[in-house]
Amino acid sequence: MDRQFATRKVDNRISFRASPRTLEVLSALGERQGNSPSVVARRILEEKIEASPVRQALDLLVDRVLVLDELIRIMLSDVEAERVSEAEYLARLRAIRMRDGGGQ
Repeated sequence: MDRQFATRKVDNRISFRASPRTLEVLSALGERQGNSPSVVARRILEEKIEASPVRQALDLLVDRVLVLDELIRIMLSDVEAERVSEAEYLARLRAIRMRDGGGQ
C-alpha cells in the first residue's frame, strides 16, 4: 500500500510519516471510529502513556528540550548582537576613512 501521511512542515518541527502497514492499520481503525488516522494514533498514545513512567519520562524530556531550545535562542541572540555591534564598528571606521579622504 502506498498511502502515507502527507509531509508537513509546521513551525520548523520535524514531522514523521507512518509506514504503509501502520497507516493501513490506523486507517482501518479510523474508519471504524469515524476518525482520521492521525486522531486514532494520538488517542492510542494518550491511552497507553497517560499515567505511566513513560509519560513522566516524556514530560521530562520535553521540558529539557524546551530549556535547551531557549538556551540556544539566547546564545543565537547574543551572537547576532555581537555581529551587529561588529558591523556598526566597521561602518564607523569606513565612514571615518571616507571622511578623511582615504577612500575605501
